[in-house]
Amino acid sequence: MSVPYAHTPRPDTGMTNARLGMGLFLAADAMFCGALFSSYAFLRTAAGYWPVGREVLPMRLNGLALAATATACAMALYAWTGARGTRLSTRVRAGSSAGWGALSLLLTAGALHQALENAGPPAANTFLAIYYMLSAVVTVHVVTASTLSAVTALKSARLGDNLLLSRLGSVGLLWAFTLFMAATCFISFYLL
Repeated sequence: MSVPYAHTPRPDTGMTNARLGMGLFLAADAMFCGALFSSYAFLRTAAGYWPVGREVLPMRLNGLALAATATACAMALYAWTGARGTRLSTRVRAGSSAGWGALSLLLTAGALHQALENAGPPAANTFLAIYYMLSAVVTVHVVTASTLSAVTALKSARLGDNLLLSRLGSVGLLWAFTLFMAATCFISFYLL
């Protein structure tokens, strides 16, 4: 017995089980991240003194990490939209998405190391505590999206067309949400 709508979209919603599951996960995740950003906004407005992020934190490394995350998202979405092409091109696009995610992780690790050396540990002030917390949340999302991209790339030869398209769509949605989170963090800490 097979699971209905695992490979083909439902006629009434146009969604597969994987895309529905990813949508529900991202809805819950958006509420969690919204609570984190709400607490950031509340603490920032209530604080008597709030450091300027571009003076305290490594802006160049975090900017490069954001660019790598954006490229990984673009490659994942490109793999999803181009999945009807050859298997090799789809595998390369999904694999490069994982590679760009790994580069983003390396750049983020360098930025966090530099922030620890220059600005201090999270216990130094609320600004740094929130910065490290939100950086950790974004890092977990990048690790998850990179892992799913790599697994999809490795298994793409064995998956049917509809299942591959469904998985690539789910990974693309996760990358898009991850990029939104990373961009929101970058804007919150460096531009506001």
